[in-house]
Parts: sequence; C-alpha cells; structure tokens
Amino acid sequence: MSQTPIISTTFLKGIHFTFLDNVNGIRHRVASTRPNLTISGPLARQQGHELVLFLHGFPESWYSWRYQLLLLRDRPYLPVAPDMRGFGATSQPRRTEDYTQTVIAKDVVEIAKALGYNEFIVVGHDWGCQAAWSVSLLYPQHVLGVLGMSAPYTGTPRIDMLSFLQSKYGPCLDESIPAKERERKCLFHYMLHHCLAKSTEEYDKNGREFLYRIYTNRKGCETVQGTPEYDIHGNMFDTTGRKTLDEIDVLDATVAPGMWKRLPRAKTLPNWLKEEDPEYLTKEYEQAGFHGGLSWYRAMKLNFEAVNAALRRSDGSLDDKISPPSLFIIGEDDSLVDLYGGRDKIIHRLNGNMTSMTRKPIFIKDVGHWIQVEAKDAVNEALLQFLEDVAMTHRMCHL
Repeated sequence: MSQTPIISTTFLKGIHFTFLDNVNGIRHRVASTRPNLTISGPLARQQGHELVLFLHGFPESWYSWRYQLLLLRDRPYLPVAPDMRGFGATSQPRRTEDYTQTVIAKDVVEIAKALGYNEFIVVGHDWGCQAAWSVSLLYPQHVLGVLGMSAPYTGTPRIDMLSFLQSKYGPCLDESIPAKERERKCLFHYMLHHCLAKSTEEYDKNGREFLYRIYTNRKGCETVQGTPEYDIHGNMFDTTGRKTLDEIDVLDATVAPGMWKRLPRAKTLPNWLKEEDPEYLTKEYEQAGFHGGLSWYRAMKLNFEAVNAALRRSDGSLDDKISPPSLFIIGEDDSLVDLYGGRDKIIHRLNGNMTSMTRKPIFIKDVGHWIQVEAKDAVNEALLQFLEDVAMTHRMCHL
C-alpha cells in the first residue's frame, strides 16, 4: 500500500489519495479526507468511526463524491471513495469477465478489509448503485447499511439486460447475423453502443466532447444549433446523419456515432458545475481511457449468470431480497425514472425487494442524473439522516 501527496488544486483541499495494492488481485486508488489510510484506517476503526464507502458510476471517478467526502471529514466516520475497477487510477483488466458484479462486489469487501474493517456502510450512484446492491445481496454480513442513488433495485430480472435490449432495439451484437442485415435492423441504445468493439476507440478519441455533453445536457437547457448531429432514437449505424432507414445510403459499424454526437450540446455549464469539473474528469479519462468503464456494460450478460448462480438456493429459488437497512434517492428529472417505469412502479418494486428500508424513497424535484453534485445539499442532508438511522437500527439490535 502506498500513498500519493494531497491533491494540489485548491478546490479539492483536504482530499488525499492512497493506493491499495493487490486487493482482489488489482491495484485500487481510493480518495479520503485522511492521509495515509494504511495507518488512519485501522486507527479510525479503533476510535469507533464507521467506514462509509462511496461507489461511483459511468462516466465518473471518485471525484463524483467530493462533496460527500468533505461532508463527513469532521464527523465520526471514515469516508472513502475508490476509483472503481477499470476507472481512474485503479487497474484496468482487459478481460470482460473481470467486470462482473460478483467480482466488483468482492472488490468492495476487500477494500474495506484492507482498511481494517469487516463491516461498512455503502453508498452508490449509477453503476456504483448497482455495485452497492450487489454487495448487499452477496455479502450482507458485511453491510451495515446501503444507500442507492439513481438506479433502483427492482429484484432479479428474468433475462439479462443485453438480451432484453437486443430484443427491443435489434441484434447489433449477434455475429451470427450478416453484418449488413444487423446494421439495417438496429436502432440506437447507448448501452448496446457501449458494447460495440469500436466504441472504446470512439470514446477515447472524443472523450472531452462526450463528457461535456453528458454532464451539461439537462432539461430546459439552451443548446448549440445543429446538435445533436444524430438521432438518439435513430439507426445505430447510420453515419450520414439522416433520420429514417429509407434514406440511409451508407452503413458502417466501425464508426457508429455514440452519445458524444447523439446528445445536444449545452451552450453553458449548469450552475452546479464549475469550470474545473469537466476539465478534471477529462484529464482523468485522457490518462485512463474508456475501456474499463465500458467493460461494465459488456459484462451485463455475464453479470446475470454469475449473480444468479451466487444467489440460487438449493431448491432453485433465488435469495434476492436486500436485507440491510436501505434507502433510495433519485432526481425526478433523471431519465432512469422513465426507464424503470415511473415513480409509482419504482416505489412498488423497491418495497417488494428491500426488506429494511429506513424511510420512503426520496425523489428530488427538478434534479437530473448527477444527483450527488447537482443536489448536493439535499443529498447530504439525506445521507446524514440515513447514517443516523443506520446507527439507531444497530443500537436497537444490541439492546
């Protein structure tokens, strides 16, 4: 385990990096408000400070949790935000099977153990939310509480996500079908596009534009004329910019335009982003590339198989209810609200699949996907209340 110096930029004063070597076979970079976690981690545990692990999604890094780390700096917790497997300065295995949720859940448990903890509270957003649910399902004995943001836990699906999406948008990944036939049949969906072999190269070349658009695109924003250049609901492989299949002349799967051309370009940053925010992330991705992050999508079919196998009881049923104390938060303008069937359906499925929710799910008005930054005050308030609820639950259990 080795440590890098404190981050020099003034807007991140108080954040430190530590590198954890050979944790579940790879090297992890973790950010915290304490230097040298080799010493301060076990010391914090001795002082009775609970470990809170913050797990980010795509395209993110530890940086997504900057406000939450600083929130807990002077409170009786050890806040830690790792670069997840494949992101930032954490190792990037090349094999898709190294990105299943069973592997990632073990990463989280092993990070905690490397810091001297056997139990922890886990907070996740986007793919990090999925990882938080996975840890809670696969290792409930280690999880004191789980707070998920943006991606609700709705139980174990009957079919893997890749197969479901291809049944709806076309078999773009099915190599048994001739390429030209695949290309004409396939409509765009960002998850499927992320799984195309050439998408890594595309995002590596256009990462700055992709990150700017995905973070600044928001409901009601003023956009640059002529953007998006391609229809987000159009054909996956149309490189002409035309909108209907009948007009398509040239199809080329190697340059299928992705989200960096299918989202409108906002004219200005939203008021919750600083100029240095997209710049910091851009530099992170220029160094790390997009292979690791995109691999989380490419592992979706393997996830389905691996997680189901891990949860299957001897009678064939699945032990797939989340039992630790839990809470869910989402922005009302997050596109995932519609993806999961709307507010009422999300609440119904959360209630049916999580046995110990501490409070009702929280929907934050006029807030989009990047909730822990865009609505940091509301999220921080909910986080502190959740931490108190978890503490109260465990005090009651020990009476």
